[in-house]
Amino acid sequence: MNKNKKSYIAIFIIIAIALSIIGVKTLASNLNIDFSVDSLRQLIDSMKYSEFIFVILWCIRLISLIPGVTLMILGGLIFEPEKAVILSLVGVLISDIIVFFVARINLFKGLKEKISEKHPEIIELIDSYNYKILAVGVLCPVAPTDIIVFVSSYMGISFKKFTLIFTVSNMPAIFLYSYLGESFDGSIINTVMIVITLIITGVFSIKLWNEMKYKLIKDN
Repeated sequence: MNKNKKSYIAIFIIIAIALSIIGVKTLASNLNIDFSVDSLRQLIDSMKYSEFIFVILWCIRLISLIPGVTLMILGGLIFEPEKAVILSLVGVLISDIIVFFVARINLFKGLKEKISEKHPEIIELIDSYNYKILAVGVLCPVAPTDIIVFVSSYMGISFKKFTLIFTVSNMPAIFLYSYLGESFDGSIINTVMIVITLIITGVFSIKLWNEMKYKLIKDN
């Protein structure tokens, strides 16, 4: 699948999720069913360890194939936005810190070789752009973020620098997706504005990612 198709798919998923939830909300309103965010949060609040379970979902997302975007939006639906931002940030940090340290363990040498063979361009990008490619990779919806984290780790990026860059780069998406979940219970204008912002930032980051790859190919 080429990069342009991946870009369109990423944008389509964002729009589809937003439209689906708006549709459910409209249907529930017509049928007098309480599908409000407040009622959902009351249900979650009545459950023990809901925050802990949410963070655990983040930790197992790689093996369970749960997209990070889905968890960010889910967090905004079931928790207050401020709490959702914090929990999603903690969750994504823990999950990729695990990836970071797995890359440092010699037991996974075979995995390193397999990734190196499958994604040689990632190694070249990191070698050329260093930590900058980590920041762009986190922002770009079509970039293989976890692969970039893995390769960055075994190529020697410091844990302190990784944590700082990864946290700062994740904040815009986590903030927007968390408030996207919150917006479904408010004005549709808020939802549309957040979706538009996500699309604009997504297109910009994809453009930047492709430019860096093109420059690398051109230089070689």
